[in-house]
Order: sequence, then structure tokens, then C-alpha cells
Amino acid sequence: LFWSFIIFSSVNVPGLLQRFFALPVLRFYGALSFGLYLFHPIFIGVLSRIEVGGHVSAWLILLASTASAYISFRLLEGPISKYEVNQRTLASMAEIARRFARLK
Repeated sequence: LFWSFIIFSSVNVPGLLQRFFALPVLRFYGALSFGLYLFHPIFIGVLSRIEVGGHVSAWLILLASTASAYISFRLLEGPISKYEVNQRTLASMAEIARRFARLK
């Protein structure tokens, strides 16, 4: 409940919290958050097999995950998010899924 209040106030009440959450680096990582969530385990797994120091490994994971998430965002998430999803689109997707299920 406390964190809900913090987030609500940062969006709706002008002030320090709103300026903090509007920082470019936070907005950048906010846009990439889904890609970071998907890609970071891959790089953790890869770097766990390579003998690299703890801090160096953490920075490499952050760098590789950020680069992968950025590429994914620019090539997939950004362009796809421009499409409007409506009832016709959902019906088309359902029809494709039914046809695919019949192929199995």
C-alpha cells in the first residue's frame, strides 16, 4: 500500500518524486524493462560458466542485457506497439491459432 502511494504521488503530484522518476536514465531503463527481464538470465548463465571477477561480471551482464533489450525494443517492441489491437485483430489472431492447432 505504501509503494502504491509513492507511485501515485510521483505521477499525479508535481514535486521531487515526479522529477526523479522523469530522469532520462530511469525512463530509458523503464522502456527496456521487459527486455531486461527476458535477457538478463541468459547472460547470467553465460557468464557463470566463464571465469570473470564478481564486479566485472555484473557490469558485463548489465551491458549485454541493456544492449540486447535496446535492440529488441527498437526492432520488435517499438514497431509492434504501434499497432492497434481491436476485436477484428483479436479474431484474426484466434483464427490463426485455430489453424495452427489443426496442423498438429
